[in-house]
Order: sequence, then C-alpha cells, then structure tokens
Amino acid sequence: MTEAIHAREIVKNLGRHPATALGLALRRDAEDEIAAWLIASVLLGGRTKPTTAMASFRALAARGATRLDAIGNTPPGLLIGILEAAHHPGAESVVGLLQRLTRGLGKTPTATLSAIAAASDGLEDLGAKLSALASGFGAQRITRFLQPLRDSWPAAEELPLDAAACAAACHLGWIGEDDADPSALRGFLASEEEKEGATPIPLADLEAALTKLGRRACRRGRFERCPLGDRCPGGPFDAV
Repeated sequence: MTEAIHAREIVKNLGRHPATALGLALRRDAEDEIAAWLIASVLLGGRTKPTTAMASFRALAARGATRLDAIGNTPPGLLIGILEAAHHPGAESVVGLLQRLTRGLGKTPTATLSAIAAASDGLEDLGAKLSALASGFGAQRITRFLQPLRDSWPAAEELPLDAAACAAACHLGWIGEDDADPSALRGFLASEEEKEGATPIPLADLEAALTKLGRRACRRGRFERCPLGDRCPGGPFDAV
C-alpha cells in the first residue's frame, strides 16, 4: 500500500509561500507588512527567479526600502542600483512600477491597501481598484499579490486557486476536477489537520507548494518529473 502523502510534507519538500519565507505576517491590521508584500510580489514578477526576487527584497530591506513611503522618497537611481547589485532583471522597469504604485496609493482617499480592500465590494471591485493604482499593475501581478491575502481580506476570499495547484491537488485526490474554489482545498486542510492534531498550514503555503508540483509534473502529465514518484496516490499519469 502506498504511504500517504500529507500536506505538511508537500510544503516541507517544495517550499513555503514567498511571503511566509520572508517572515511577513499578513494579518488584516499589519499594513506595513502588507505593503512590504506588495513590493515583494512586484519583485517576483516576470521571469525573475524566486531566489533572485527574495535576495532583491532583502537588499531593499537592508536599506530601509521595503515601505512604500521609502520607495517614494528614494531617488530612482539608488533603488535601481540596489536591484542591479542583486542581479535583478529589468531593475529600471520594476522601480518605475513600484514608484507609480506609491504615487497612485497616495492619491487615494485612504492611502492604505487594507482600506481599499475593506471598501471593495468583492473580488472584481478590489481588482479594479488595485489595477487603477498604476499602469503595469495588471491581472497577473494583482493575483500574485492577493493569493496570500485571502485570509486577511474578505474581498479576496473568492480568488481562485492557481491552475497548476489545482492540477496537483486533483491528481493527489485532495480536491475534485476543475475545483478551483479555495474552499475545497481549505476543506481538505481542515480534515487533515483534525486527523493530525497539528498546527494549521497556511493555505498560501500549500498553494505555493502545489503550484510548483503542478508546473513540474501534474499539468503536463510528466510522471517521471514528479518528485513524489511512486508515492503519489494518484499514480502515473495517463499517457499523453
């Protein structure tokens, strides 16, 4: 009989969400950390390697530039230099977006991300308000920013799971086919936590780990690339 694969093992082997790895506790009242995550989520965009983005964020943090007010008050050339020293691709473009976001947020009546979320009527309205902050802050970047905020912002609760994470969770038998609603994976997590009696795993951490698994193997039907190998309860993929 195949040994069971648990959510905690998936996260341990494939890694936590970048926000968790950076030590950002994204509580509803933690505006500074939510703003810092906005900066980190922008750094993670495009084809940037996560390790490079994390190094870039820590380089900015060392200069006190992981607050939006610091981004707005720091000369662009200095910020670009920090990112280039961390070998971050497209440093000039990234700094431009961060500074546009800072200016856009400053023009809002509330000037805080959490207040924008609290005033939003659901996910579509929240997405529209975030998109309006700056050109270049589009759907993909907004999705990345909102994923770990589902538990903090009611307006973000409806955000679907990443498609690669869905494919992995489905192949593992944790959720049903095409079940992109986060509540399905939450239900699985709750049942597993009840059985194990362990500290709950953040949904964002499990989604991030499953996304890596899904991109590597599940979405492509590449069983030979699956790090779980013969231990996967879904077994080898159908031939494609």
